[in-house]
Formats: sequence, structure tokens, C-alpha cells
Amino acid sequence: MVPSHRLIDPPWHDEVAAALDAASHGVAAFYAIRPREWASRFRYDLASAVDHPELEFRPGTLAQIVQLEIAGSPHPPRWRIVLRDRVIVRLARRHGLHTVLSYTLAHELVHLVRFASGLAPFDLGEEHSRSAEEARVRRVAFDALLPVLGADAREALLALAAPLEDVPG
Repeated sequence: MVPSHRLIDPPWHDEVAAALDAASHGVAAFYAIRPREWASRFRYDLASAVDHPELEFRPGTLAQIVQLEIAGSPHPPRWRIVLRDRVIVRLARRHGLHTVLSYTLAHELVHLVRFASGLAPFDLGEEHSRSAEEARVRRVAFDALLPVLGADAREALLALAAPLEDVPG
């Protein structure tokens, strides 16, 4: 199960779409976000790390969220979730592709909601603040996804929500 290059392309597209559906439903339910609000306030797209060689990923990350528009503009910012395809696929061997993708996307969507709603600053300066924010986001992603994926996914979600050591990618 090695993607040709990008998980956002066929033959992976349907699996990513199903995981994104699970993640967005879980995060929207957790934060009580209505579908119309989700579509208007939380604009994002997906990309592959292959398409963003300039990004440096912190150890243990499965994806990264980037802001595409300046927050001071009259429109809400647009966000991009950049997937570390090979790292996700490696973890999928242990935890299943749907679960790993769903958790990865839920984690980044929680960041998006927190940044776009002003619950957390996009540019976290201090390392302590960053680690506290990451712990909060991991917990929320777990809590948001467990009802969607069910009890069978509990152990995998617990493993994914723990701080991960870097998986070579």
C-alpha cells in the first residue's frame, strides 16, 4: 500500500473523501457547528507534502495546516491541510488507512476551527504554548472522532492521539 505520490489523487481519492467526511462530521458535532457555518467560515482544501517541498514538518506530525490568505483581509482566511502521504501510509499498516486519515484530518480541522474562531493564535511562539495547544488538539480530535468511528477504533485513536515519534517519510 504505497501511494504513487499523493493521497489526494486516485486511487486514494474515495478513501480520503470518506475520512474527511468522518473527520468533519465529528469536529462539527464536537463544536456544534452548523453545516452552513462550516462551509462559510472554515474554508480549506487538501494538498500533499509532495506539492509543498518548502514546508518543514515537526517530528511526529502527519499533516500541517497553512494559512493561504492574510487574516486581516475582509474575507475569512482560507486554509490548506498538507498531508504527509508516506508517513500516513506507514502508520496505516498498523492502524488502518481510514482511521489514520480520519484522525489526521480531524486533528487539522480542530486546529482550523481553533485558529479561525480565535480560540488559539495561528502563530504560536513559545514552545510550551505549542505543546499545550497540541495536547489540547489531540484530545479534542480523539473525543470528536470516537463517536463517529466507534469503539472498535478506540485503541488506534488512543495511539494516534499520543505524541508520535517521527515516522520517516
